[in-house]
Amino acid sequence: MKTLAEVRDGPTDGLSLGDVRASKSLVRELQTRLAELGLLDPPADGDVGPVTLWAWQAFCALRGTADASRLSAALARDLLSSSADGLLPLMATGTTLADRCARSMVKLGYWIARHPGCVNIAYIEGHDLDGQRNANQTDLYNDIRLVFSVHEGAPNLLGAWTATSQPGWRAILNPLPSIKDAVKAAAQITLGQQKAWCVGTHNGSTSHEGLVQRDKVRIHRDRDRNGKRDGDPVFERPDYGINQHHGSNSKKIGGYSAGCLVANNKAGHEEFMRIVKQDARYRASNSYKYMTAVIGSEQLSD
Repeated sequence: MKTLAEVRDGPTDGLSLGDVRASKSLVRELQTRLAELGLLDPPADGDVGPVTLWAWQAFCALRGTADASRLSAALARDLLSSSADGLLPLMATGTTLADRCARSMVKLGYWIARHPGCVNIAYIEGHDLDGQRNANQTDLYNDIRLVFSVHEGAPNLLGAWTATSQPGWRAILNPLPSIKDAVKAAAQITLGQQKAWCVGTHNGSTSHEGLVQRDKVRIHRDRDRNGKRDGDPVFERPDYGINQHHGSNSKKIGGYSAGCLVANNKAGHEEFMRIVKQDARYRASNSYKYMTAVIGSEQLSD
């Protein structure tokens, strides 16, 4: 099977997209490069699905090529030689919340979608909407849910809402009886970035549209029931039901989160869903899995 370097050094017309699809190793290499350029979410899976196809077409358009039906020698060369900063720059040098979030994600090694048609979702723990750090008390909505895109190199804040990435005391002190992990304790999502959420229906106390878990998610189990992650064991399953939803305008978390990512305001959540559904990747496939970063209170850049 050919590599990108072999296509680059081969005949000018290269390979048809059909021939590319036939080689999972070549597709993975192509996907990896598109991810490195900020166009396609990692990890590579070796399949040319609708989101990979969108990312490939976006790369071709950025390189001034209208025909995306072939991986030509010239496109292979451009794919191998292009840099993310050369193709889609990211200059998060300001003091806005979006700049600070993007800088934090870069520092932490998280992936950022650089195409202006794509969104980035993050939760910042222990901060108010003005970007000031708070006491991060358990059972309060004292985190930020935010969405930003990158336009002409600058992070552009599309929306920010008061939220929580942590469970309330009700779930901490009275863990759900349905827990399947070895430690029967409340779930608290790990800090980091995960790709697991699709547009769907959250079936909690109020059924409504949200981002629902459709892949494995890593969580801590709050074994000592203190509302903190320190020393708590980590588990990973695809069926926790760790969704992104709203808390029906509640002032305290109460029973609205047993580990979910929850914005307290209903209207704000509906705005969040309208924004994320404008994403070019979701428009390419309504089963697109969104990535989400959870940034600790001490991890947000100044």
